[in-house]
Amino acid sequence: MEWKAGYDIGVDFIDKQHRQLVEIISRLEASLATDAENREMGSALKFLVDYTNQHFSEEEDFMLNASFPRYEKQKALHKDFIQQVIEVLLKLKRGESIRSREFIKFLTDWLVNHILDEDKKIAEFVAGQKINPTTKETALQEDAETEITNKLQKLKMLYEKKLINGDDFEAKKAAYLAKYSGGDNAGDVKDVGHKFSFLENLKNDRLITKEDEKEHKSIIINKIDLEAFLETIPEIEEKLLYLKSLFEDGFMAAEVYESHKSKLLMDL
Repeated sequence: MEWKAGYDIGVDFIDKQHRQLVEIISRLEASLATDAENREMGSALKFLVDYTNQHFSEEEDFMLNASFPRYEKQKALHKDFIQQVIEVLLKLKRGESIRSREFIKFLTDWLVNHILDEDKKIAEFVAGQKINPTTKETALQEDAETEITNKLQKLKMLYEKKLINGDDFEAKKAAYLAKYSGGDNAGDVKDVGHKFSFLENLKNDRLITKEDEKEHKSIIINKIDLEAFLETIPEIEEKLLYLKSLFEDGFMAAEVYESHKSKLLMDL
């Protein structure tokens, strides 16, 4: 992975720390299938522990001092990322293997999506661009997601207290998720990564099952123009990794996977 000018948000210390993460990802990529792979993986995890403590703390202080209105949202995203890093560390402690390519994809997705979708809003706000069409649209989406989360929490509480039966619980849950994954803007390629993250968060919070998550990710994938979405991913390796993950997770048939892969390889 290489740093691109479009990743700069215009806040020097945040940009500098983001560049450090890109450098770590690049070193991990360069070490794949070499004797240095395990060493670089260990170094990356050690770096992330220090990085998340320093970077997130400084970024949150900056947002708080600037009275950034999405401070709580950003803080929650940071907490979720830290928890995912902790889970990787716990897996290693238990002696489980971690695939470097999957870890690279996890870091790359976080970095690109977080910078482009969240951190740039900090610079826009500080520069006085408090509301533009993008932030307004994102705010509406976040309101919808908060509403769905609250409804699912209440629904789960009613079910656990045996005030509704299992069929009613599943039917209402399915209706809430269908509205989210199959809505009018479901085919918007800009929102795919965000929608996937939201579904994963719902699963991690035990508001939906792994099967629910997979079903509604599949609905989203089938709604979008996949080629247009792949155009939003900068590097050919990242495109191929994403395609492979869709295929391995069962969101894509083998022949569709091979077709898209062949088209990408023609550009090499």
